[in-house]
Amino acid sequence: MNGPRVRLRDYRALIARGRKLFSPCYLVYAMPYGRTVFKAAVKKRIGNAVARNREKRHIRAALRHTTLKSPHLVLVILTRPAGMGFAEKQALLRSCLRPLAPRHD
Repeated sequence: MNGPRVRLRDYRALIARGRKLFSPCYLVYAMPYGRTVFKAAVKKRIGNAVARNREKRHIRAALRHTTLKSPHLVLVILTRPAGMGFAEKQALLRSCLRPLAPRHD
């Protein structure tokens, strides 16, 4: 792990004061932070451990190809059950994160 861990109080502040972004599959909390931190929370309703880990891998893959406005954010992504494939979920996550992307005027 790089740098100090993010403390529980930081996550609580994020949920209380952070920016909330919605999509049918995801709920994203974002807030400026000293460095980039990402946390994916997948509920057991998504499926067994294999399905939950697959969902986390899909989220990481979608984030790898997404440019954010500020490289210093803490992101918490909560998943919601949806019967969609990887490409559709990736497109939804990117559209959900679009307000955090830099503008190309």
